Amino acid sequence: MGRKLTKSEARDLLTPVVDNEVSAEERDAFLAYIAHDQDLKNEYESMKRIKALMSDRCPCAKAPDSLKEFLSAYCSSDASTSDTPPIYDIPSENTVSQQQKPVTSISSEHSKWWYYTAAAIVLITISAWSFLNYGNSTVENPTYNIEEHAYQHFIKHDGKLVPPT
Repeated sequence: MGRKLTKSEARDLLTPVVDNEVSAEERDAFLAYIAHDQDLKNEYESMKRIKALMSDRCPCAKAPDSLKEFLSAYCSSDASTSDTPPIYDIPSENTVSQQQKPVTSISSEHSKWWYYTAAAIVLITISAWSFLNYGNSTVENPTYNIEEHAYQHFIKHDGKLVPPT
């Protein structure tokens, strides 16, 4: 990567550079680019501060040497021919193939249906009660026809203007 970076290439390298996941050549090209781009430089500095703060506040536990040795040996050898069992194959009393299905008794299935039936009956009862009690008792708001009221007023006063009282 001996050439100059574009802005999009530099932006793509931002996180890997902060995480130290790039080669020295890519890192040098990135640092040369951000020397001229203040926005990207500010973002880079901000990400470095956040990473430092997170590593100070949330330290990670180091992996034990035995795990490192196991993983390096496992990764270097072919997994299919290896006699070493996989790390996730933890021995237990019952393996996955030997585990039994949970026992469901007939009484628990019947009680489940009783609960569903009881809930349905309660909902139907409440709906019917509210419909029968409140369904027919709609309160009609009195409606006023202003035209009819004005017509009656003019008939009553023979169409003459009535002074306000």
